[in-house]
This record gives sequence, C-alpha cells and structure tokens, in this order.
Amino acid sequence: MVKKITVLLTFAVVFGAVALAVSVNSVRILAPQMFGLECVSETICIDEVDRLDDAMALLADAMSFVREELGGVETEPTVLFCSTDGCFDRFSDPVVSAQYFWGARTILLGGDWEPFILRHELIHHWQNDNFGGPREALRLPMWFLEGMAYTLSGDPRHVLPNAEANAQRERFFRWQGEGNDWRTPPAIRGH
Repeated sequence: MVKKITVLLTFAVVFGAVALAVSVNSVRILAPQMFGLECVSETICIDEVDRLDDAMALLADAMSFVREELGGVETEPTVLFCSTDGCFDRFSDPVVSAQYFWGARTILLGGDWEPFILRHELIHHWQNDNFGGPREALRLPMWFLEGMAYTLSGDPRHVLPNAEANAQRERFFRWQGEGNDWRTPPAIRGH
C-alpha cells in the first residue's frame, strides 16, 4: 500500500511539473504587461510601441478581411504583437510564428507580422465564436480547423512549413472538392 501511494505521488509530482513547464508560457498571455508588453488598449499589447501604427493597421486589415470572407466575429480578440524572438519565446513555442489561445481569445503574433498569418489566427478566433466555443470547436477534426485557416486566410505559400500542415490543408481541399461547405463543418470527433 505504501509503495502504491509512493508511486502515485511520484507520478503526480512528475505530471504536475511537466504540465507546469508546458503551460507557464501560455499562462503569461493573461498578464502580458508583466512579461515585457505594453497593453495600449484592451485588444492590443505590443513589445515595441514605436510599431503600434503598423500593428493597428495590420489588425484592422485582417479583421476587415475575415469579416468580408467569413462574416463578423462576436468579440475582438486580444492580440499580442511581438517584434523580437525573445518576446515571442516568453509566450509560446519558438517553432511557430503565431498562436491562437482558444480559451483566452488571444492571438500571439511574432516574426515578420505577415498579414496572412494574422488572418489565419483570426479565422481560429472566428471558429471559436461560430462553432460553439473552444469546447465544441476543438472537437472538430484538426485537419478541418487548420485546413480552413490555411485556405481561407489566403496563405500564399504553396508548401507550408511542415508536413502535418500540408496534409491538413490537402485534406481540407479534398473535403471541399467533394462539395462540402466550410460553413457546415464535418462531424465532431467522437460522434
């Protein structure tokens, strides 16, 4: 019995440490000003305030694009604009150049601030608003969520950064080619 409790406690400590290590950067999005960003409004936080005009114009264009192509969003997301790798690395995995935090309705944008990348993340925000919130939307097939975002964002890259992203977009293309409409997503996983 003591050995079993020791094993369970060890597992709990190891699991907790791993979960904490993975989520520390993600939790930082809740208080970005504590980690080097200046929040200039409820929806924009930025590391280099002298680039604020660029950030505001990029966000306005991306919101307009998503409204025209998909329809409006219920709420504007918070967008964290990181100009430097160091800033971005404090909030996310440096392998990606942007991330949408579903439950927090927050977008993290790094790198060169490409318009199609911000549009991609805004499409995830639209999916969150229109496909039942994070609990329901994240039960949709990942190929659908990512394929839709890559396709409808106008991503100009013929080859995406990784094989999984390419496969997701190709699967979405095939699904659309079968006469399906992105406004009516495929069945939720598990049903």
